[in-house]
Amino acid sequence: MELKTNKLSAEEVQKRTAELQLARELLCWEEVKAKNIQKIKPKSYHRILKTERIKEQNASAGVEALALGHGGVPNEEDILERERKRAEERMTLRHRQSKCSKGMNHSGGG
Repeated sequence: MELKTNKLSAEEVQKRTAELQLARELLCWEEVKAKNIQKIKPKSYHRILKTERIKEQNASAGVEALALGHGGVPNEEDILERERKRAEERMTLRHRQSKCSKGMNHSGGG
């Protein structure tokens, strides 16, 4: 390093170190940005993932029904149980992140 700096003037050395520092900062920034983009998944990705998960659950439920000897046709108890679970899921998710609920949580009302 000293040999190279002896041949260059002080201004050139300072300019070169500034350029190298800027290049390192940009590289680091790009890496951080790439990691954040990798973490964030779009709404469509989650929608597709959800439909695939539901399809797998329905397929496994059909296999379980065949294994139980129902012949693949769910009885009334199974249907009512599924409807009850679905209603519970909807009740817990319905107003969780609405503007109103956020305001209520923030202000302590409700």
